[in-house]
Amino acid sequence: MLASVVTALTATRRRHCHRLWLPWRIASVTFACGIVPCAVAVPFLFGSQPLYWCESSNTDVAGTFFEPVFANGNRIATLCFITDPVRKFLGRRRFPDWLAGARLLRIPEFSEGQEQFYLMPLRAALRKSAPSSSSSTDHAELLEVVYQGLAAGVSVTEAEGSVLMGVSLGLTHGCLAVALDRAGKPWEAVRISGPEQDAFRYAARLDLALTVADSGDYASAMALLEDAGLHAPGQLEKARSLVLMAALTSQIVGESVGSLQALSLYNDAYQTWSAASAPVGPQDAELASWIKDQLVAAFEPYGTAYPQVARTLSLDQRAVRSAEAYRTQTETAKGFKSWPAAAATLDAVRKRFRKFMTSDTAETWFDAERERLARLDAKTLLNEAQQAAARGPEEARWFTETVSAAYGMGTADEKQRVGPALERSAEACGEPWRSRFRDYFEYVDLVSDSMRQGTEDTTAQLNLSRKAAERFGFRKTATIFKSMAGATNSKDTPAFALAEPPPAEAWWTREYLDWFVATTWSLLGRSQGVCDRASSNCEEVLMSMQRYLCYDGSERHRLFAPGIGVSLWMLLGQPRIDPWWDHAFYFGVGTHFAQWQSGLLRRMTVSAEQ
Repeated sequence: MLASVVTALTATRRRHCHRLWLPWRIASVTFACGIVPCAVAVPFLFGSQPLYWCESSNTDVAGTFFEPVFANGNRIATLCFITDPVRKFLGRRRFPDWLAGARLLRIPEFSEGQEQFYLMPLRAALRKSAPSSSSSTDHAELLEVVYQGLAAGVSVTEAEGSVLMGVSLGLTHGCLAVALDRAGKPWEAVRISGPEQDAFRYAARLDLALTVADSGDYASAMALLEDAGLHAPGQLEKARSLVLMAALTSQIVGESVGSLQALSLYNDAYQTWSAASAPVGPQDAELASWIKDQLVAAFEPYGTAYPQVARTLSLDQRAVRSAEAYRTQTETAKGFKSWPAAAATLDAVRKRFRKFMTSDTAETWFDAERERLARLDAKTLLNEAQQAAARGPEEARWFTETVSAAYGMGTADEKQRVGPALERSAEACGEPWRSRFRDYFEYVDLVSDSMRQGTEDTTAQLNLSRKAAERFGFRKTATIFKSMAGATNSKDTPAFALAEPPPAEAWWTREYLDWFVATTWSLLGRSQGVCDRASSNCEEVLMSMQRYLCYDGSERHRLFAPGIGVSLWMLLGQPRIDPWWDHAFYFGVGTHFAQWQSGLLRRMTVSAEQ
């Protein structure tokens, strides 16, 4: 640029002096022309992060921007929004693709009627088309986004006449988002409403969040989804980001304490969706319908606690009762002393309630195909796996995802039936999914082996949990497992005191989750010891929970309060919960949840025994 300016000034000066000036002018133009591609190339020359490229349909010389994307303080991508004609010309000539290669992700714009949309690339999504031989109403494309990564939780379970406490940490594999496109706009379309720059920022962050979630980076995915909601081009898109945050939260934290964390986000999504869904134009009909389907599946197990939500979502009461019973019996089975008995109970409950749950019926070709595969014997299933592998990596991956749920149950009969087929189909998947499947199956085998050793000797289970904690960098939680494994009996298990306040981080970061799991387990254990008798320490323990366990570092919500309150209710019967806790329940899940949950547990346990 400096050379262009110098040669241009020299050419002008020499021309005024009637001296030879043309070569200098040619040199200045040459230098100036070289500046443009260099300026375009600057964002691509450094780093290895993804580059999201979007060419606006509008032309504005000053509107182009290159913007970094941060998640939890780390730069993980760059946004390139192009409005000037020069960069648009070079972009259409694939100049950025040549510089960035696979790092460049284009977000194209398309029109439908009078509306404009951006299309997310969704590289990590699994796509499966129904065969053309199926009926026209069933012919569609299924889109799935999967999360495989950390799962942590603290549980308080009522089973076999006693209340049991537990802490778990390990590897999980589950579906994060499912969409079925029959006609109209695809699920990954984002309608441009308001400033197109914000719509691009939202679409890029949403796409990146789903991509990193697929790789197991839960902390970055949650931060990106929250950030995407700030740029949402409309209330429905805001609701979509909240639904995805809730779905990912249900994968990251579970059990009796963490499971309600996802429900609080579903509640936020419901409030946002209901405010935006009346009326819904045809341009948003597909997205509004998908959000409603996710909310129906999320609220069915809690339908009687949300009468207004049940009416708005038109929840079927039989489905609500069945889903509530299924969830309750699933929690109860976790407290069984015999692993075969727990597995048998889960299988029986699943078969009993399956036909009544509206979120689990075979209404499409994909559901029917899952049902068909679930009934095949080992030899036939292996033949199906070989056929899927022959059709290509995507078909092999869909087969593996579909059948792996049976393997994840860990029962010996199911693993023997589906194991060889999964080994064959996983081998045909492309990377990185081949390695991820192998990692997950290996972990399931270790869990199954440790569970079948029985609960008289829990050392194997505790050591497995400790190794998982060390793998994910949960040092505090690993210390708990190590101490529990070294205890000779339950009375020797150490009660950890609250040693430090929570880290100043968002709740989904590794540092906060590690602190949360260790501290929650410790304080709940202390409450059980000191609050079941007259003791001044009981109030101190409850105040510690209020002070430390209901905020994250950014004070986004009063987090985990509903689950902790439910656990206290089960542990103590009538816990000493003041109005602050009632407010925390209402803020989190919109209802006085502890009393409802306690009554439901007892009611469903009695009905199951009958």
